Amino acid sequence: MSTLMEISPSIPPLIGNFNGQNLKLRQITAKEYDAMIENGVFDENDQVELLNGAIIEKMPKGTKHSAATDRIARVFYRHFGENVFIRN
Repeated sequence: MSTLMEISPSIPPLIGNFNGQNLKLRQITAKEYDAMIENGVFDENDQVELLNGAIIEKMPKGTKHSAATDRIARVFYRHFGENVFIRN
């Protein structure tokens, strides 16, 4: 069963550069991105995210980033206990 997705024309376009040529890129909404995930375009193994209407490849976390998020997670668990779920 295919899903019909409404496309939002109100988002201004992005400008990209490919081989020295400027390209007009269409931004997408969070709703459209979620629909792409629901319909199997992306899955949990894809290292992508939606930022300002553009799907980008996630950068790997460095050791400083990982250490900082671990420390912050410990603070939240200390203050909120089992009332929070933190994914870092």
